[in-house]
Amino acid sequence: PYRGVGANYFDLFLRVLHGPTNTTSLVGLDRLAKAGIPFVRFGGPVSESDWRAYADRPGDYFACMDKVFRAAEKAGIGLIPSLFWSRNLPEFVGEPRDQWGNTASRTHELMRRYVADFAARYRDSPALWAWEFGNEPNLSVDLPNAKQFRPPGGTERDDLKSAHLVVMLSEFAKEVRRHDPHRAILSGNSHPRPCAWHNTREGSWAADSQEQSREVLLRDNPAPLDTIGIHFYGDAPAQKAVAAWANDDADYLRWARGLAREAGRPLFIGEFGLASKD
Repeated sequence: PYRGVGANYFDLFLRVLHGPTNTTSLVGLDRLAKAGIPFVRFGGPVSESDWRAYADRPGDYFACMDKVFRAAEKAGIGLIPSLFWSRNLPEFVGEPRDQWGNTASRTHELMRRYVADFAARYRDSPALWAWEFGNEPNLSVDLPNAKQFRPPGGTERDDLKSAHLVVMLSEFAKEVRRHDPHRAILSGNSHPRPCAWHNTREGSWAADSQEQSREVLLRDNPAPLDTIGIHFYGDAPAQKAVAAWANDDADYLRWARGLAREAGRPLFIGEFGLASKD
């Protein structure tokens, strides 16, 4: 059993990748550790040029990641890398986004290769605390207005569905488990939209019931993921931001904790914030 509060440090690695002599983020790790922060969550490649750096110059790419891990090991602080922060592998390999739902796609091939390369290098590091897929992938699926978020020249095949999400996350977790039998695996999801069930079933923005929210939260954290992941910001009324059935923010968080206990999984709140006025 473990309970801890870490910090988000999105550009911890990207600062080094974009400027190998830039040590500001590494110094920041030491400062966080001295302040008693036990672990940080950080982003992996985001842009096409970031993925190009990995594909074309893997030695140089991992030399930058080595600096992050060595600094974390020295500081005694844990790392939770969010490996596929922006989920843009299909665009990088020239496929539509629906190929996240095809396990034989080039998208999945690159996903598996990156996980294997990452694991071979860092699975024995005490700094590696957990594995995360990406940042809020659940918020991109089944949107009634998905057309607005297609890449330039995109088609309906670029509209991500919850069925794609389940394959995306479960295959990621399977690949991680091939290399690491015991560390936690996180989705990186936010809490489900208040209308996520209706987004899927009806293509509408109608409010979900509590049972429908439960169905979606479990669906979006599929086995072999062994955690329940949400992001939570209490900067708007709970009925509008998280669930129409929630009395308030605390009510929703208690519900999420109870569901995680029922499922026998830890609850990981990968991002958390409250309104400054409160």
